[in-house]
Amino acid sequence: MKIAITNGTIIDGTGALPRGGAVLIHGDRIREILPKDAPLPSVDETIDAAGATVMSGLIDAHDHQTYHNTFGVLQWQWTLPRDQLIIRSCIAALDALRHGVTTIREMGAAGATNFSIKSAIEQGTQVGPRVFTCGMPLTITGGYAYWICTEADGPDGV
Repeated sequence: MKIAITNGTIIDGTGALPRGGAVLIHGDRIREILPKDAPLPSVDETIDAAGATVMSGLIDAHDHQTYHNTFGVLQWQWTLPRDQLIIRSCIAALDALRHGVTTIREMGAAGATNFSIKSAIEQGTQVGPRVFTCGMPLTITGGYAYWICTEADGPDGV
């Protein structure tokens, strides 16, 4: 499918000043940004973005999906039942997209919920951003957030 987004203020992420024009999308990729007065090629759909800003997705490079919009002691949150952590991850994935975040680097979660949300998004059963995740976080013995991490010391421990 070919889509043209027109009449918006375009921020291309290169450091160039915001400008007018049209963004051409083929499938799931931005293919071209046309100057403001350039003729539009044949497209399947035109989206009028008048009064809006058009930009590529944002990347959250340090995220914990299970902690979005949560309150209280972190140690307590880490011990919540897995189903509640999964629900939090699903809500966080939708929130990320609503805020323009299309890629997340998930830094670790209890119960491997980070792998569950990644898999569900990739399979299309959950809407959300692309997820890159590391598994369980690591720390030195007694180190930062040791209660939610795998403790490891030195190369052999890691």
